[in-house]
Amino acid sequence: MGIRTEAVTDTKPRSEMTTWEIQVPRATDPTHVAEIVEATIKTSGLRVAIRRSLAGDPNSQHWHLKRGEATGTLELTWSPSQNRLWASVHANRAGSWVLPALTSLCDDLEGRLNR
Repeated sequence: MGIRTEAVTDTKPRSEMTTWEIQVPRATDPTHVAEIVEATIKTSGLRVAIRRSLAGDPNSQHWHLKRGEATGTLELTWSPSQNRLWASVHANRAGSWVLPALTSLCDDLEGRLNR
């Protein structure tokens, strides 16, 4: 499939969340990662419902993605300070479209980041 992601399940009392690590090559200019993410979202058929930074990482960028009016939310987070890009899904926000979209989005992101 070409996706080099690692799924990690975080079980907390309020919500179970699964996280997929998206490989960012070390040679990638960190200033371009968010641009690549935005371009990938635009071609994915998803829409940005929320875009902000994480409270504990003000230089990060965090997106909540939706598909039309369907239930479910796919989250993407880019942290330049950690050179880390990841996608996550909360168990209580996993609509039927989320996992197929996640697979496609991660594959597309890694392809664009490795160009």
